[in-house]
Amino acid sequence: MKLLFLKETLKGLLCALLVWGVLLTLFSLISLKLEDPDKLLALFSNIALFAGALIGGRVASRDSENKLLTGLITGCAIMLPVLLVSLILSDWGAASLLRLVLTVVAAILGSVSRRSGDRAPSSGKRRKEIAKKYGAYTK
Repeated sequence: MKLLFLKETLKGLLCALLVWGVLLTLFSLISLKLEDPDKLLALFSNIALFAGALIGGRVASRDSENKLLTGLITGCAIMLPVLLVSLILSDWGAASLLRLVLTVVAAILGSVSRRSGDRAPSSGKRRKEIAKKYGAYTK
């Protein structure tokens, strides 16, 4: 693996943690206004987790050629803190396993999805990029 690949994965993980923190802070402020916030705590935490994984996978695979592998590795990196906290603080069960699988799937979906403004490079541009990058080796 290239160092740049791990750097992008780390950047995606840090972005996911930032999104988690912002969303959990926002949801805690919303919960303060509710009469019975216990009903929505699981929903709020899952939304923050999956949104963070989605955005983290998107950030990690922004310049990657193999977006699926990048999303899978980033999803596993995002899953590890959730796994450790789940094992330490709560009982391990089917709901925890489903949450971990959905976290990895959200990171993969974030990495392979494209916005309408993002287009794949045309074959002519791609050939020029390859010729510029590896031109000295083709002679």
